Amino acid sequence: MNSPLFEEWVKEEREEAAKKAREEATRRATIKTKKESIIDVLTERFEFVPEKIIEGINNIESLTILNQLFKRSIKTSSLDEFSKLLEIIIQG
Repeated sequence: MNSPLFEEWVKEEREEAAKKAREEATRRATIKTKKESIIDVLTERFEFVPEKIIEGINNIESLTILNQLFKRSIKTSSLDEFSKLLEIIIQG
């Protein structure tokens, strides 16, 4: 039989692991939603978004960069301009 101290430690470890899993799931969902929003805005503005741009967006995992791209998707004057910005970001 395990000691109460051990049981408490196991409980805390499980709670911490569950919290981290929830935070990661939330982060991933937020990133997925932001990617979809960028593609939706570009599609609404320009009717067609080339697969290369969609793939480029989908390969980005930084929420900070995706937030910037979302703002640029609203302001950009053309898909070409957005594509060039995306290439610069991807090349790092």
